[in-house]
Amino acid sequence: MGSVVNLLDYKKSRVTNSLSFSYTTEEELASQILKMFNYDNQNIAIPIVKVSKHCGLKVYHNNFYSSDILAKLLIGGITEARYSSREVILVNSNNLLFEQRVSIARLLGYYLDEVITNESFLKQGFLLSDVLYSSELYDKYIEFVLNILAPSEIFRRQYEIAVDAGLSEIGIYTYLSRFFEVPNSFIQYKVKSLNISK
Repeated sequence: MGSVVNLLDYKKSRVTNSLSFSYTTEEELASQILKMFNYDNQNIAIPIVKVSKHCGLKVYHNNFYSSDILAKLLIGGITEARYSSREVILVNSNNLLFEQRVSIARLLGYYLDEVITNESFLKQGFLLSDVLYSSELYDKYIEFVLNILAPSEIFRRQYEIAVDAGLSEIGIYTYLSRFFEVPNSFIQYKVKSLNISK
């Protein structure tokens, strides 16, 4: 396990378990992960729990004491004894399913981009716990989240289907939210990032 930075093109290379990928943007990272597990051209809501599992992260539900806590990433410590896995995402079961999916994607992006490149995180015997708060959901990993849950090509196709069906703007957002199983706020971010509108 390790990290290689090519100073000529600033591509980041990642190797973990049987995963190997290289990318310059978070969108490329999401695209490669989807392609790796054959979810890249499927007209479905991306099964983010399965994708996380393929990447070495088990996902469990948990009731957190604060509604501001969306999810936690746990590595090491007693995690393996408790969850039969050294690397776990705990997602707040008090949140709606669509919100949980976004939280899982956000922590998966953090794990792939930051954690697996830091060998000390993966080797240390004590528990690494990273908490995702509601205020951090759409941060530097927004491009990864937007593209792992709603790949741009599929999103554009579904957007056109909704427009061709004569749906209002609210109807389009509702349709896309249900299709990709994400909150309406996510759809607004994605539409803005692609610079498309009815």
